[in-house]
Amino acid sequence: MATIHGGQVAGRQLARAGISTVFGVVAGPMIEVFAGAQEEGLQVIGCRHEMNGGFMASAWGYQKRKPGVLIVGSGPAASNTLTPLYVATQSAMPLVVLGGSAFRQTTGLGGFQEADQVAMTQAGCKWVGRVDSTQRIGEWIHLALCKAVEGRPGGVYLDFPGDVVAAEIPEEEARYRDAPQISRAYPEPAAVDKMAEALASAERPLVIVGKGAAWSDAGPALQRIVDLGIPYLCSPMARGTLPDDDPHFVGGARSAALGEAEAVVMFGGRFNWIFGHGRRFAPEAQLMQVDVEAEELASGAPLSLGVVADASAAAEQLADALQNRSLRTNPKNW
Repeated sequence: MATIHGGQVAGRQLARAGISTVFGVVAGPMIEVFAGAQEEGLQVIGCRHEMNGGFMASAWGYQKRKPGVLIVGSGPAASNTLTPLYVATQSAMPLVVLGGSAFRQTTGLGGFQEADQVAMTQAGCKWVGRVDSTQRIGEWIHLALCKAVEGRPGGVYLDFPGDVVAAEIPEEEARYRDAPQISRAYPEPAAVDKMAEALASAERPLVIVGKGAAWSDAGPALQRIVDLGIPYLCSPMARGTLPDDDPHFVGGARSAALGEAEAVVMFGGRFNWIFGHGRRFAPEAQLMQVDVEAEELASGAPLSLGVVADASAAAEQLADALQNRSLRTNPKNW
């Protein structure tokens, strides 16, 4: 009967999930996981520090629209990942840290670099978990990858006790999972009509493009909207979703655009410090926000309409709804 160790189970699940590259600093007790990844043909990028490796992995994940994976050892190796995990969670970038920890049979006895890494990383993560058996490594990795990338992306930490990684099991006992196809969240038609009417009837409409719009590839649909004569701004991480040299881009008059707009639609972004916490707009301005997570619609901004939807799906439907409307705005004056 053929046997495999925990690192091979991990490598096979990562490959099955379409992860082609992993980052990390080689250390115990995760050496087997590095070996398992290489065995499956994954590119392993050796880093000199876990924090830098975390930023590399999250950037890779954001560009590839997949979870970036970082593999690290125990104790200070895991604590070094807290900063990139926090940044990934706050900045909506998909990062999964696979961290080794002390052997369970010596917990509490002063094992090498023993630390409660689940508790340590929880404050900076969207989700944390701890592998409870070698057989379930594949299942736990599947959960971690999905949690990092679905909904609002963020940082995930998955803890691997050393004995779980090193253990060998019969090959047929390993459990693997395939990610389901997940449909986009579409907006309610009534909400789309309200957004379209607000933009069409305003003399000074404004579209704000956030990072979520970049993530969902909303650029083509948003281009249809702004081409009707509606100016737009981009958050820093959304730059490039629409071109900076488009005549409707008003980055050079940002303060005036925010302060004078009558109707504003935010696509996949936050009314945070970048936009004055929603307080830089005129008191009578209609503020509308599209986000895939309903909890993001609660902020300092006095919203008149919150739309729970994928930014690209909402932009496509809004573009269609605006096609048959006459816009009140005059692009030359606004």
